[in-house]
Amino acid sequence: MNSSVDSDFYRMTLRPGQSYTFEAQGIGLSDPTLRLRNAAGTQIVFDDDSGPGFNSLINFTAPNTLPAAGATYFLDVRGFGGATGSYRVLGYTPGDQTASTGTGGSIATEQTRNAFVGVAGDHDWFRTTLSAGTTYIFTQNGSGSNPLSDPYLRLRNSAGTQLAFDDDSGPGLNSRLSFTPTSTGTYFLDAGAFVNAGTGGYTLGMTEVDDIAGNTGTTRNVTISGVPNGSGTGRGRINSAADQDFHRVFLRAGELYQFQANNAGGATGLSDPTLSLRNSAGAQLAFDDDGGPGLNSQIQFRPTVSGNYFLDVGGFSSNVGNYNVVAREVPANTGTYSSLGVSGVVGGSNSLTGDLHANGDADFHRMTLTGGRTYRFDLRGSASGGGSLNDPFLELRNAGGAIVASDDDSGTGFDSRLTFAVGGAGAQTFFANARAFANAGAGTYRLSATTIA
Repeated sequence: MNSSVDSDFYRMTLRPGQSYTFEAQGIGLSDPTLRLRNAAGTQIVFDDDSGPGFNSLINFTAPNTLPAAGATYFLDVRGFGGATGSYRVLGYTPGDQTASTGTGGSIATEQTRNAFVGVAGDHDWFRTTLSAGTTYIFTQNGSGSNPLSDPYLRLRNSAGTQLAFDDDSGPGLNSRLSFTPTSTGTYFLDAGAFVNAGTGGYTLGMTEVDDIAGNTGTTRNVTISGVPNGSGTGRGRINSAADQDFHRVFLRAGELYQFQANNAGGATGLSDPTLSLRNSAGAQLAFDDDGGPGLNSQIQFRPTVSGNYFLDVGGFSSNVGNYNVVAREVPANTGTYSSLGVSGVVGGSNSLTGDLHANGDADFHRMTLTGGRTYRFDLRGSASGGGSLNDPFLELRNAGGAIVASDDDSGTGFDSRLTFAVGGAGAQTFFANARAFANAGAGTYRLSATTIA
């Protein structure tokens, strides 16, 4: 466009019954307008901003009454408000999607697809992947300069069998379909017109309902199974940079837990999840970004108070997508443990509390002992008021996990007590393994380490 009154015409031949899309895209021209004119120059359709940004877009189906060889039409490009600059003009027949499970069309959460019902009875199928238990909203709205007047939307399973449909639940005669699948897998959206009558452009949309609150009022729970080293899982989707999902989890004082926020995988996975652990009031206790495998997040934590806590999942920066959240009790071994500080002063003593919640449960506690010193270790249960565990059993293991000493009932009642002289010199790693006698029993305990020589 060279001046405020400049107008460029482009001649073309359109075929009867064929659907077309025309675009005027600004390069230096900030706001192009587009008119479609017949052979006499009479304006048929006008558009100013139906394309991306300020670009123009017209969808048009040529009348069936045209001669078989087609008829002459013109595209008229101008600048809105006298704007000038360079542009490109495009004319093409919209790519039709196959109405079968072999379609090349696809759509994912938070995406849209612009398409066109070109002839009566035309259907476009779009492949998508849905997650069990997640609620999705699908929309089909007439759009463009020649919008489809009455869209009709169907949802089909992986075999192409219809599962749900909608005609007019959206604004006006547009379609809006809500669906919560019971199984994860491939599904198809079938976009057409009501009673297969009518042609025109439409926009297909897909969103995921964010039903996970980002506060302590959440209704989502992760339940850790009631067995030693039990675990529980949850899942969700981060829909925006500001979205946070809270999952409630009950933790027992003294147990060692590991929490993970993991990318659910696939094209819609959350590529870089973040994870916070919060107390019952919502205050942050721990945070991690990339402490798990890859860009996944991981937190290890031993609560001192039993009760409800919250796993707060987000996306790093502007990342969005689906995730899985995991909460598990950490198995007792030399790689997963809590730490018990041991005094370097003769007569000094430190202690911690723990909880064995079922038969077979055990807790490893890492300690740094000094060669040449002698220590006393007490594992106290109900007999001395150390906890509710009826018959504690204590093992002392070296850095490799081998048992170097053990005791059952040398303390008060059924409590355990053992004395151990560390050989060699310098700092050395040991583990105190707290469990029930014969691995039969549950309850709380107190473990103490005293430097006696």
